Amino acid sequence: MKNKKLRAYMVYCMIPEEGADLVFAYTAREARLIGFQNFPFVLGDYIDFRSHWLRDDEEWYQYGNPEKIAAGKPHIGNPPFCTACERWGSPVLIDGLCEYCHGDREYENEMVQP
Repeated sequence: MKNKKLRAYMVYCMIPEEGADLVFAYTAREARLIGFQNFPFVLGDYIDFRSHWLRDDEEWYQYGNPEKIAAGKPHIGNPPFCTACERWGSPVLIDGLCEYCHGDREYENEMVQP
């Protein structure tokens, strides 16, 4: 795969809300295979796995393995994720929550106040 660059993909089984991997690969097919092999539990078959190219690749490279990216080796990255919902892809705030869970927590705190 000379002169080609690894692309960042979100790989998931059926729906991304049930869990997804950040995979660096050359093609969507390769990303799906890596993601399929990595999932600890599989609710479906390989055919149920989807890969979505994250077009802003540069943003995601910071969460990959620098040595593997430099060598052009496909691999799974480690993006920051929300400590409440365990999703990644949206900004994680200082308290470890995504903006959605952070907003829910603030709303719950307002509701508990007497």
